[in-house]
Amino acid sequence: MTADTAIERFDALFPNALPYGEKLNMLSVLDGRIYKEILSRYEGAPTEFIGYAEGIPGSTVLLVRYPYDEIYIKYLAAETDIINGDTARYANSRAAFNNLYEEFAAAYNRTHSIKSRVGIKFGRGVG
Repeated sequence: MTADTAIERFDALFPNALPYGEKLNMLSVLDGRIYKEILSRYEGAPTEFIGYAEGIPGSTVLLVRYPYDEIYIKYLAAETDIINGDTARYANSRAAFNNLYEEFAAAYNRTHSIKSRVGIKFGRGVG
């Protein structure tokens, strides 16, 4: 899913007044978290994630692929709910996001190899 597609789908499902740049920033925060907590621990991950600045091409592909790419819509919904002060909707939106995040993390763990620990030095044991 691209940044534009995620934002357009979110806007169609949840009409809102947030500017495009704010929603792009939310996607950047989420992909930064996904990179740090999940992707960076596995072989084949990008060497870094620098975020999405306003002005990036809307065709920029986000980190999570189908069938878990709905995570972006759920995240934008949760963040918008909390910004609007709708705590009841936020609780539901956040639970839906958290469930999909955990499903993605588990699936990624099953299908990718953890980075090699060759060259990591451990301290000496007692005794």
